[in-house]
Amino acid sequence: MKRGRGKSGANQSKRAQQGQIKPELEKLNPEKQSSTRHNSKRQGSKANSTKTNSSETAQGSHKPIILMQMPIKGRLGLLTKAINRSIFALFPWGYIVLSVCLVLFGTQVIAFDFAWGMALLFSPVLLVLLWALIGGFLVMLLGEDVGDRALCLVLFVLMPLPFMVMMAVLNTVYFDVFMDVMKMIYIVILGSFVYGVIKQTNDIQCFLYAWIRPLSVSAAVLFVLALIEATYPYPETEIWGANFAPCETEEYVFKGAVKSRQTCVALFRHKGERVVMAFPDTYPVITVRQGLLDHFTNERKAH
Repeated sequence: MKRGRGKSGANQSKRAQQGQIKPELEKLNPEKQSSTRHNSKRQGSKANSTKTNSSETAQGSHKPIILMQMPIKGRLGLLTKAINRSIFALFPWGYIVLSVCLVLFGTQVIAFDFAWGMALLFSPVLLVLLWALIGGFLVMLLGEDVGDRALCLVLFVLMPLPFMVMMAVLNTVYFDVFMDVMKMIYIVILGSFVYGVIKQTNDIQCFLYAWIRPLSVSAAVLFVLALIEATYPYPETEIWGANFAPCETEEYVFKGAVKSRQTCVALFRHKGERVVMAFPDTYPVITVRQGLLDHFTNERKAH
């Protein structure tokens, strides 16, 4: 019995000595202490990051859908994000349905004007489309991602730019030629876009990185020039004594009623050159709006 007690006492004394030696060894090896501290900090940061990621995903699932999520450089990007949220907040679905019902009732009872009623009816949609046009224009010029800029460039060239150029060449001698050329441009742009989406090669990416800026600037400059040509009040002159050929009358059906329109071809001289154009009337006074292009009309003006 004494021997057993002696052995147990010796073991306890050894354990006590080891317990005293371990902290001394840890003091002599600060590298181990720093490594353990770093490991504990890493584990804590990982846990915090997982918590923040889960909270961000939870918040992201409840974020409202905004109109344009393509980032723009600088402070302008912050402004566009704020406008996106404001526009979306103005038109939730319940208020849209209520406003449509009120507009329909108001136009039937008060206005009786079809064009004005339709404008009021689609005013929320027109506002969103207007902001989409402005936002796409800004992304095309100042977007951070090249892919977003290329997509906005294609949409801009296919939709708003041709319409504005058509308004710029309206009532000119180039209008018919423009319509034929525009069809070919549409085919080329759509074919190139589909080819780029299917292939997605490095050559296409290099082309976008090299040419996205000059193409975007060229499209924007052309749009601004067409807008000025279509809306600016250029000086006007009048031409008298135009010779009209017999008018051709065409009948068509609109809203269940048979209507007719006529096309009258006129021959006259402008700047020493002979001009042949079609007009809807035989009014002999032709008004020339002298912009970058000459616009010819023969509308009767109230005096």
